Amino acid sequence: MSAGLCLRSDAMRGRPGRSGLSRYAAHAALIAIVLLAQGCAGVPPHVAQGADPSDPNVRVATANYRPVLGGYTSARPAEPAPWTGRNDGAAPAPKDGR
Repeated sequence: MSAGLCLRSDAMRGRPGRSGLSRYAAHAALIAIVLLAQGCAGVPPHVAQGADPSDPNVRVATANYRPVLGGYTSARPAEPAPWTGRNDGAAPAPKDGR
């Protein structure tokens, strides 16, 4: 169906008999030429954002040792605490009129 639309639009432009295939072939050839030209481009400049990693005289931060279980606290089950004091502390304050 798209080939019929291409032929119809070509005929309206005053180019009878020309198919849309040659247009697509021209686009494909242009894309291939651009991609091949990109392959021939020079090497981009090296952009360094910090010190050169191959330089042995560069100062680096020291690595500090921190044990994996350094801040560990046991979380074993314990006996439940009395709930009445905690419940009274979390309850809203009574209103003065009641």
